[in-house]
Amino acid sequence: MAGKDAYSFKPGGSLKFKGGESPVLAGKKKKKTKSSTSKDVARRSEYAEDAPGSSSKGKEREEPDQVDDAALAQRSSGPAKTAAERKFEEVRLKRMAERVAREAKMSHKEKVDKFNRDLENQTEHYDLPKVGPG
Repeated sequence: MAGKDAYSFKPGGSLKFKGGESPVLAGKKKKKTKSSTSKDVARRSEYAEDAPGSSSKGKEREEPDQVDDAALAQRSSGPAKTAAERKFEEVRLKRMAERVAREAKMSHKEKVDKFNRDLENQTEHYDLPKVGPG
């Protein structure tokens, strides 16, 4: 019966981390605040200079509506893509459009009818012929 006594002890409670206080008892960790770098400060001051009502710099900027779609798509896609990546994306979009157009031609009822016709035409190779007496 010594084996039974070895497994009779059941410790309770949650696991403890080594060292220091438990984060539950100490409270939540404080979030670190980002320090503003000199680049951020320069951008903010530049933006303030280009604010509406400023002189000729505001007129030189393009209106957001005048930006062409290709440039916008290139900027929003992240880093510049290589020629192969652009070609791959074009072919993928073209194939997807073709597939959607092909699937949109048939209604659900037509798809079910076609599926049933195909099943009727298949050979029933899973049916085993009866062998032997009986």
